[in-house]
Amino acid sequence: MAPSKPTQWANALFVLAALATLTALPTTAARALLADQATAPTSEDSLVSRFDGVDFLDPLQLADKVPQIGSDSFHGDGTAFSDAVNNTGAAFACSFRYLNNWASQYFVAMNEEQWNDGLVCGSCVRARCVDPKCPVQNVDIVAMVVDRCPECSYGDLDFSYPAYSAVTGSWPNRLKVSWEKVDCSAFIDGTIRMWPKDGVNPFWQAFYFANSKYQIQNVTLDGVPLTRQTFGFWIHPGTAPTGPSSLVFTAVNGATVNATLNSVWDAQDLDVQFPEVTDAAPVATAGRR
Repeated sequence: MAPSKPTQWANALFVLAALATLTALPTTAARALLADQATAPTSEDSLVSRFDGVDFLDPLQLADKVPQIGSDSFHGDGTAFSDAVNNTGAAFACSFRYLNNWASQYFVAMNEEQWNDGLVCGSCVRARCVDPKCPVQNVDIVAMVVDRCPECSYGDLDFSYPAYSAVTGSWPNRLKVSWEKVDCSAFIDGTIRMWPKDGVNPFWQAFYFANSKYQIQNVTLDGVPLTRQTFGFWIHPGTAPTGPSSLVFTAVNGATVNATLNSVWDAQDLDVQFPEVTDAAPVATAGRR
């Protein structure tokens, strides 16, 4: 016997309700990340064992100790785009071939206007959520700029998931944040590293540099200036040197450091680093607000 009209309507409503419930449920990956948020930021501890084993400074506890660069503050939307990475930013627009443990977790993509043709790569921000919808309020984090967000407007930041969780206490969303530029040299350990770019040949060479305490402004190879490109590599247009060569780095703060490049063909830890500046400008009020 065919079901009555009321029964058919009841069955249809039940199916629609079930579908709505299933649609509202997060995916398996989303449920896993949501579970992680309950204990953030300590939930990222399990990721550290995948990295290079070097301890890094806590970007939450030390946010109030890093000097602010300039006096400007910025406001915009905070979103999230990537999980932590395994000690490399090669897939991001800044093309850093190495990120230490801190920068592998706490990083951001800069909005298109403030991306400034990649000149912000390797700079750092101190950010906090200012949206009343944020479960976490008035807590600062420090994160490195490693990528570009073409669809983001002026003032917006696109965070890694660990950074977003720490700064907002929320599953990735669109929430209002404020931030300023800071000196994060204290978070960088080790020495500057070099990788040759694909396509290096006797008549054209290009290099990636990573793990510099300060942004690199200029590089020379045996006295010849290298040309910085938008996506993080530096071009030497001349004939490749046949033996060890001299690299001279100049940082944005004017500091210089000399290194010996053994070969243009092979990646190398250059075993040098910019000296850390200790007489920085006074720190703006930060930390827990």
